[in-house]
Amino acid sequence: MTTQSPDRSSPPPKLLSALCSLLSALSHTAKFAGKHHTTALKMPQPAKRPLDQSTIEVKVKSQDGRQLYFRINRSTPLQRLLVAYCQQINIDYKTMQFVYNGNRVTAKQTPEQLGMEDGDEIDALTHQMGGGCRAF
Repeated sequence: MTTQSPDRSSPPPKLLSALCSLLSALSHTAKFAGKHHTTALKMPQPAKRPLDQSTIEVKVKSQDGRQLYFRINRSTPLQRLLVAYCQQINIDYKTMQFVYNGNRVTAKQTPEQLGMEDGDEIDALTHQMGGGCRAF
């Protein structure tokens, strides 16, 4: 009785099948108007954390239309949010003014003091230097 030793040059059938299906999924692309559209291996999106009653989400919108969203505790001074916004867009905090409902926002104010609700918007404005009068 002779026993055959497994052929070491070929992978096991299950591994081969798994590799083939993975390669098929990876190479499943279609061309649309000269662009490749890949339909395989989409990454799952992280679930959004639910907001509790003490936390709100605030949108900060700049003059050029950029919008950043922040979550902040209602009792936290807005300085943390405003400084974080300036760091995100690489602008010095001292060169900005922030306005909520037509009123200037100070660093020591809290969302609770301003009566802010979830989803409210703060406008970020840059200080204008000069230009007050015209030379004739």
